[in-house]
Amino acid sequence: MLEEKTTCTYRIDEPFSRALKQLRKALAAANVKISGEIDMADRVRGSLLLSVPPCVVLLAWMAAWPAEDLPLDPCAAALTPLHIVVSARGPRTEVHFLRALPGSNRPPIFPCRYAAGRLQAEIARVLGKIGRRSLDD
Repeated sequence: MLEEKTTCTYRIDEPFSRALKQLRKALAAANVKISGEIDMADRVRGSLLLSVPPCVVLLAWMAAWPAEDLPLDPCAAALTPLHIVVSARGPRTEVHFLRALPGSNRPPIFPCRYAAGRLQAEIARVLGKIGRRSLDD
């Protein structure tokens, strides 16, 4: 039985710093707010004294859907903010994020899952404009 991957991967044919800047600009234009950022490569360098390629985790949420306005959802802590992993892969950049949950395209009992599904779809739309979906998915 084939297992479905839990993440979507896109490739941007730009070096890391240019791709990250392009992604931030495209997400902002799509009303996706970056509420935080974690430089994973810097953490590895600082903790383990290892040199690794650049890798950043962007914490994303739709600016028009403040989390405070959504009812409590047991899955909310795992889904929000959505983590977008941006990593250097030689001369290109890879972007990874969680694949949409089954049934997240219609308003469920827990609106946070619906909002997260719409956010995932919006990020995929943005990435489709500036990169291409990995064929390995």
